[in-house]
Amino acid sequence: MRMRIEIPMKSILAKLKMNKFIQANSKGVLLAKSRMDLVNLAHYEIITFYNHRLNGIINFYTFASNYSSL
Repeated sequence: MRMRIEIPMKSILAKLKMNKFIQANSKGVLLAKSRMDLVNLAHYEIITFYNHRLNGIINFYTFASNYSSL
C-alpha cells in the first residue's frame, strides 16, 4: 500500500487571503493584492520578504504528490 500526501491547496489559499497576499475579484478569481505596508521598504527588502515566504512554502511541501500544482 502506497501512502500519498497532497498539498492542501484550499487551506493555503485561505491563509494567503487571510494574510492579505491575495483577494478575490467580483467573479471570484483570486488575484495578487498590493501590500501597502511594504511600500516604504527598499526593493531588495520587498523581494526578500516574498522570497522567504515562497521558499518556505515550497520547501515544506517538496514531498507532496501534487507538488506541481503549487
